[in-house]
Amino acid sequence: MEENNNGMQNFAAVLDKRMSEKYIPDTVLDFGEITKSYELKTTDYPVPLPKDEYHVCRQLTLGEKDSILCRVSDGHEAYIPEKMRKLKPGDRVLVAWIRNEPVVIDIVIRADEM
Repeated sequence: MEENNNGMQNFAAVLDKRMSEKYIPDTVLDFGEITKSYELKTTDYPVPLPKDEYHVCRQLTLGEKDSILCRVSDGHEAYIPEKMRKLKPGDRVLVAWIRNEPVVIDIVIRADEM
């Protein structure tokens, strides 16, 4: 009986593998939060994901608030405003799941905080 069960498990594994190769899921949007250790915890996938398991759009890596963004032609410097700063713990974020890879798109704030 155990041999028969192993055969069914192998068959199911092969079917699962082939179906996952053919099926391309839709992109899904989700909300998330950046934890103290920079893990990503989303609404639909509440297991925290370490930094090396999710992606971040480049704009969210510019730097800390009030860091120099660039030097302008007249010798002055442009600084990063609060609204353009990089991610920090406690940020609520918009996450796009592209296949099985989460990508943090932007920081989300309440409309009355604008």
